[in-house]
Amino acid sequence: PAPPPVPGERLNSTATPPALALGSAACPLQSVNDTSACCLTAAHPAGAANLSLLVEGVGYALHTPAQHPFTYVAPPLLLSVSPTVGHAGSLLTIVGSGLAGGGGAPQVSLGGTTCAVVQANDTHISCTAAESPLGSAPVAVTVSGAGLALHSNASHGGGSNASTVSFTYRAVVTAIAPTDGSVGGGLPLTLTGAGFDQLDTPEVTLDGHACKIQVLTLTVT
Repeated sequence: PAPPPVPGERLNSTATPPALALGSAACPLQSVNDTSACCLTAAHPAGAANLSLLVEGVGYALHTPAQHPFTYVAPPLLLSVSPTVGHAGSLLTIVGSGLAGGGGAPQVSLGGTTCAVVQANDTHISCTAAESPLGSAPVAVTVSGAGLALHSNASHGGGSNASTVSFTYRAVVTAIAPTDGSVGGGLPLTLTGAGFDQLDTPEVTLDGHACKIQVLTLTVT
């Protein structure tokens, strides 16, 4: 979700966009016009942070008496994800605190790939994993009205969001058809699953005996 705009006057009066900061941290500009600017908050220690807005060739914007500082509060937290290993289509349960935010569904990504939220409350989120490269993918949750949730071992003072909550994509067989055939062999089998097309040199065996791959797509024949 877009952060709320910073109201003002003559904020876009030069060809160069203004620079915003909250306390000691830059607030990257998302959009600006003459009367409002929108920026995305960066990690920062908890507490009040004064806003500054610098217009090139003009100087710092003045604050009105009624303007209050922005306050960084304790962040939402990520504690765990279950299962930790799966495939596209897996239903994940993310456990944490403060995940419901101020309204609106949270956004979940696995290594940058969207995990479609099925349901969410303050302590649990369920989402469905989408197609993604095989391997480990850090879990990221953006909470409406609050921002990025921190992993439980990360610094609450605005430091690195060190990830211990991750999901690992693996290739998986979910079905085989047919399920029986002649001991003499010669019967084509179709394996259905996920991630087959990402394997460099896949091999199929039946009780230790090689089964030569004829076709390799999202399914194997």
